[in-house]
Amino acid sequence: MQITDVTEGTRVSFEVYPTAYLANDFKDVTMEGVVTPAVARKLGHDLDSAHQNVYPVLVAAGVSVPNDPRQYNYAYVTFANGESLFIGVPWIRPGTIVSSDGKKLTLTFQNRDDRRRRRILEALSTINETPDAQTWE
Repeated sequence: MQITDVTEGTRVSFEVYPTAYLANDFKDVTMEGVVTPAVARKLGHDLDSAHQNVYPVLVAAGVSVPNDPRQYNYAYVTFANGESLFIGVPWIRPGTIVSSDGKKLTLTFQNRDDRRRRRILEALSTINETPDAQTWE
């Protein structure tokens, strides 16, 4: 799935290359749409500054991207807290885009001790997953 294939209003999760600049907190964000550089600029996005910060990371990662922020489009996403952000389409790691359909996953582990509980939670964190809630009985 490409970010350009995601319809407006869909919740998605993905990873980006420039984690030092953007972090990697794109979990269950709402896709508002993909816009041209001109639209992103008109809506207040500083294309040049953002590109200057991320371009070296993209090159180091082997991403083929023009050294001109006006040569690629931008995804506009909204976080659960209401904040929004423009992200250059080439900044998004291919293969990491997952649609969040809002379903609830329930897992039950019987007869586990605290050490194994911690190991399960640690294993989840290695794939950037954390439970929204947990019960230890």
